[in-house]
Amino acid sequence: MDEKIKLLLELQIMDTKVDRLQEEIDAIPREIAIHEREMEDLKRDYEEKKKAKETNDGDKAQALSDKQAMLERVTQIKTQLLDAKTNELYRAMQEQIKHAEMKISDLDEVILDLMYKDDELLRVLDAAEQEMEREQQRSEKRKAILQEQKKELEEKMEVLSAERQEVFSRVDVRFRDKYERQRFAGKGLVVVPLKDGNCGGCHTNIPSQAGVEISQGQTYICPLCGCFVIWDDDSSFS
Repeated sequence: MDEKIKLLLELQIMDTKVDRLQEEIDAIPREIAIHEREMEDLKRDYEEKKKAKETNDGDKAQALSDKQAMLERVTQIKTQLLDAKTNELYRAMQEQIKHAEMKISDLDEVILDLMYKDDELLRVLDAAEQEMEREQQRSEKRKAILQEQKKELEEKMEVLSAERQEVFSRVDVRFRDKYERQRFAGKGLVVVPLKDGNCGGCHTNIPSQAGVEISQGQTYICPLCGCFVIWDDDSSFS
């Protein structure tokens, strides 16, 4: 294989390592974002449960207040009952007392239901708070680990980038420029093997004579995809 192509292949191998390392680095912020979204979901769930508990507390307080007002109303009517001047007024006040006592009975049922509901909401709220606290601790630990991993990977990237630059500087300028154009065009590997007589990049059939030249180490550029086609241990003619 031509020494220029060997250098180009070495550069491609290093770029593959760089790309993989960059993928690992880029994945870390995404994972951190996932943990943060999960925490936001738990906080939102907790706040919803807290609001439900507060609403129930408010309903219970209102029901107790309504009951107290109704009890006071009954006491007031009973006091006035003693001063009733006519049977008609007496019966009307008795009816008011009866209606108020029925209302109090209804309120007692409402209050009891709200108390049962309050116990369940409190249990659910406590469970949500504990889960949120556990997840917060776990998330913070995981984020700290990820940040440390990111730092280590970035340090590796600095070393690898320096090594890559050293190889890059030794590659033939013409090959280097073509390689860079191909690489940044997103066409994948630029140096590819001959596979069953085809270009390893676009699978275009390569003429037999060109295949022979490739097997002898000559430089060949695929006319269709622009890849450098080389001969490796798995190469063969069709």
